[in-house]
Amino acid sequence: MVDNIKEKYITSSPTPVSLNATEKILNQMNFSICRIKDKGTGFFVKIPFKSKLLPVLITTNSVINRNDIQNKKNIVLYLNNNEKRKTIKLDNNRLK
Repeated sequence: MVDNIKEKYITSSPTPVSLNATEKILNQMNFSICRIKDKGTGFFVKIPFKSKLLPVLITTNSVINRNDIQNKKNIVLYLNNNEKRKTIKLDNNRLK
């Protein structure tokens, strides 16, 4: 039997989402989720701040805590399924 339907849909949401749209969402998720070396995971979101969208890393206190920030530790982020690596120095000016 040949499936003549050009696009299938995920129907668990109130409005159907096409598989093409789902693939785009999953690709965006690959770029937003990161692994923090020897610590855990986090994800990036953009929040509005002074008429700009500011990228923000969200994680838990058990991954990055006040002592890490006060001691200005470096953390290593692995992005896009570990394809990219970025080192960030923690400080009070940029992290809360």
